[in-house]
Amino acid sequence: MTDSSSSDEMPVPRGTGTGCRAAELTPRGRGAVATVAVSGPCARAVVDRLFLAASGRPLGAVPCHRVLFGRWRASPPLDGGPGAPEQDELAEDAVVCCRGDQLVEVHCHGGSAVVDLVLRSLAAAGCTIVSPADWISAEEPDRLVTEARVALASTRTVRAAAVLLDQYRGALSRAVTRAIQSIGNSDTRAAQRQLADLLQWSVFGQRLAESWQVVVAGCTNAGKSSLVNALLGYQRSLVCSESGTTRDLLTAATAIDGWPVDLIDTAGSRVAGNALEVAALARAARRAAAADLVVLVSDSSRCWSDEDQRWLDALCEKVLLVHNKCDLPQPHSADRPRGVPTSALTGEGVPQLVTAIAQHLVPIPPAPMTGVPFRAQHQRALEFAASALAAGDNPRALNILLGLLGQRPDRQRDSAD
Repeated sequence: MTDSSSSDEMPVPRGTGTGCRAAELTPRGRGAVATVAVSGPCARAVVDRLFLAASGRPLGAVPCHRVLFGRWRASPPLDGGPGAPEQDELAEDAVVCCRGDQLVEVHCHGGSAVVDLVLRSLAAAGCTIVSPADWISAEEPDRLVTEARVALASTRTVRAAAVLLDQYRGALSRAVTRAIQSIGNSDTRAAQRQLADLLQWSVFGQRLAESWQVVVAGCTNAGKSSLVNALLGYQRSLVCSESGTTRDLLTAATAIDGWPVDLIDTAGSRVAGNALEVAALARAARRAAAADLVVLVSDSSRCWSDEDQRWLDALCEKVLLVHNKCDLPQPHSADRPRGVPTSALTGEGVPQLVTAIAQHLVPIPPAPMTGVPFRAQHQRALEFAASALAAGDNPRALNILLGLLGQRPDRQRDSAD
């Protein structure tokens, strides 16, 4: 680790461009600390114009990987020099660290307003502001690794992040490479098996950053909103004994068995009384049809109805039946199918329902370092490659898989982008 003199720093060019780029590397949203990176031939000089270390030392006088605490200016000095502290608008506390001769990291408060201030000041100092995806793609030649790093910023749970971290470490790239090698060795059957193994995880992988959609549906006044609140552990949905209280789709983010889930409370189905109810029921039906799982709630204190049966018949492939209000007297109903008995009021059966939801969403999670496609584009590319292999067009399949890795051996348009 060597010390650098500030006199060796490349001066900041006059004008709008410095040849430097800046990007926010941490995910957007609430957070304790955010990281903004600045890279380029004069990255240190640019940051020196905006950052005043508490020690008074410029970045060029501090070895790499040492941290400096100080204050961040809202805008660079007009004369291009460091400026006196009392003449500058010292907006925020910041910690700065040089990661290399041309890379500086700025760590600040994680709120969006502070991050935006830092980015605006860097833009005013001549930096080009780029997206995290563009920043990462410039550093990482492997397209799948780049996309995994970007997707990691959108994950909501540690368990989902662990799977994407495996992809960032090359699990998906290596799996695709093995299929490419099989095609190169004229082993079409092996390549087809390898693609099938990848495709079985494609829907699962896309939910890691987007979350699973679980719709709570059923007849009116079955206790759907109360059950949503019981699953969440807090009151998200308005609860009232009057039928038809819920009209809008109410969504709440949660985690079930470590997987990110959006719980969606919907309007109860019944004979609609007005245009608003008709629209609410239509939205509920559309959302249920597109969901990963529908938790169909019936009122077990009443007999099984034709409307209950219609819901069950329409969604039989992805429905989890719940018999709510099990704390009330139960009428005999030979037609009632098997389901999970719950009481949103007492909490009885709610842990069992959580377990059942998790089993429906992810029956068996992937083993560590399994290749998992995590974008819709990956699924399409793998499906196109599998179709090409089935048609005997191995060169096209090869080009598609190479395209997934960001490699282009020729100009054929065989990518599934």
